[in-house]
Amino acid sequence: MIKGSILLFILVILGLCGYKFLEMQTKGGRLDPDLILHDFKLRQSYLVEANEIIKDYPFGLGYEGYLEHQLIKENKYILRLVHNVCYQIVLNYGVITFILMLASICGYIMICKNNKR
Repeated sequence: MIKGSILLFILVILGLCGYKFLEMQTKGGRLDPDLILHDFKLRQSYLVEANEIIKDYPFGLGYEGYLEHQLIKENKYILRLVHNVCYQIVLNYGVITFILMLASICGYIMICKNNKR
């Protein structure tokens, strides 16, 4: 009986701590809906900008080329990445390299699939 009440007390304390943590995170923290929406819109604008750069430079910009061609400047830090792996590969190395990379990955998957039998 005593072990059950101690367990219940620990669960209540953990629940209260979790509640306070979530409350702190939603009021100006990482889970704040306004900050999540702002982050989503900012990342969407990075992808729109990346599309425009890819149209102008289909063969890539080279390593960290996005750093020199970006128009969106964030006050907090210098943006080196688009925050999307596929877009970053196309920006750095070009569309042809990305297609060849996808083809080699698909070929590897097909070979592995065929060798399983």
